[in-house]
Parts: sequence; C-alpha cells; structure tokens
Amino acid sequence: MRIFIWILLVCCAVFLEVSIVPIPFSLITLLYMCIISEEPLVFFVAIFAGILLDSLFFQTLGLRSVFFLVTLGLVFLYGRKFEVKNTLFIFGATIVSSFAYFLLFGYQNLFGQLIATGGIVLVGLASIALIRKIQARMVY
Repeated sequence: MRIFIWILLVCCAVFLEVSIVPIPFSLITLLYMCIISEEPLVFFVAIFAGILLDSLFFQTLGLRSVFFLVTLGLVFLYGRKFEVKNTLFIFGATIVSSFAYFLLFGYQNLFGQLIATGGIVLVGLASIALIRKIQARMVY
C-alpha cells in the first residue's frame, strides 16, 4: 500500500513538472522516497518516472532514468556511511542534484529555479517534520 502511494505521488510530480512548472518535482519526490523509505523498489519507480518524463518531453528515452538511477544510487551509497536522514543532507542533496539536473537537461534561469527548488524542499521538510511530530504524539 505504501509503494502505491509513492507511485501516485511520483506520477503527480511528473505531470506537475511537465505541465505547469519546470522544477524537478519528480527528482525531489524520488529523493524523499529514497531517503525516507530506504527500499530498493525506488529504483524501479525512478526508471518508470524517467521514461514517463522523457516521453512527455519528447526526448530520448532513458536519459532521465539514468540520471535518477545514478543520483539515487549515490544517495544509497552515502546512506550506508553517513546519516542521510539529516535535514541538512536532504536539503544539500536535493539542491546539488537539482543543479546537475538543470545543467544536464538545458534549463534556463538556473539560479531562479534553484531558489524555487530550495523553497519547495524546505516546505517539504517542514511538512515531514510536522507529520513526524504528530505521529509521535499519537498514542496507540
């Protein structure tokens, strides 16, 4: 059930990225999924999201999938050596990977989009912290 929710979120992020705002919502969602769930199934979701993005952008199939796989693979490697659930690591990894994404796929106005991406990441981190605080207060 949990993976179905993640796939639904990634699909929403893909369509939001393609239709409204050129900010890598799918990359942000995949990074959150990778860091929070720590399941290897995230790689299959990344392949699916990358192929879907490439087909909707009418670009060579597999480019974004390879980028997502390399990025998530690096996060998994760092996850074995360092504490990746740290807020600063999540923020830094998202900003660095978004910058590489913008450079690799030829987006314009890099710094404006990086600032917008940083704001979205901070809102996402704040909402995750709020959800965790609410869950900690609930007594079963």
